[in-house]
Amino acid sequence: MDVSFQTIVRYMKLQVAEGGVTASEVFFGIDPARRNQLHKLLEGSDGKASKSYYRDAAAQGISWDEANLYWAMAFSTANRGDMYERVADLEVGLHQHIKDVLIKEFGDAELAWWRNGVPLAVRKACVQTREEDAEPVDSPFAYTTFIHLSEVIEKNWKLFSVNLPRTFVANRQELLADLKKLNSIRNAVMHPVKGKSWDQDDFAFVGKLLSELSLYLKKSGKTSAPIHRTVVFGTHR
Repeated sequence: MDVSFQTIVRYMKLQVAEGGVTASEVFFGIDPARRNQLHKLLEGSDGKASKSYYRDAAAQGISWDEANLYWAMAFSTANRGDMYERVADLEVGLHQHIKDVLIKEFGDAELAWWRNGVPLAVRKACVQTREEDAEPVDSPFAYTTFIHLSEVIEKNWKLFSVNLPRTFVANRQELLADLKKLNSIRNAVMHPVKGKSWDQDDFAFVGKLLSELSLYLKKSGKTSAPIHRTVVFGTHR
């Protein structure tokens, strides 16, 4: 039985609303070339699903339903949750993995892995942040940022370079720079009231890094590696 594209679009939107799939998964299912084509059309209409947007889409052989699906998924508020989930996966997974590696190398006593594996400047910063927290947790390592984690990796490069993606092994500064960039994106995602935006390039960056580090964690024996999903969206604040 033939099913119209309009029916498929309605079904996908319903699935997103009911939590069957995420907006990002639907968005990722759109052909990349078509996604780029529609992105340019939206840019031409200032990100609004205006009459001109649908008219220009039709002129390029794109139906109203397909153009509307792209717009609905690209600017869905659900994407904020998707981005949050991916950043959180990276933060929790990488944080725990680094701690596991340090404990395996130096021992599980705090005076062992904490003092031998974590740079003094990072330890001081974490302790200070913990003291300023109204509801502190026991471990000061829980207060590390992506920048702190990059400093831990740099200090213990020989430990963490095992099974890293070739691009990172060849140029560790790339990984360290990526973690610093990720820290900025994380702050924009986790603190939206500050007005810092994240866009399709940030989504692509997070997806790529999540994929590469997920493979690294799996090769290193990390069973709870983050799940990779590459997505591209409009700008969010």
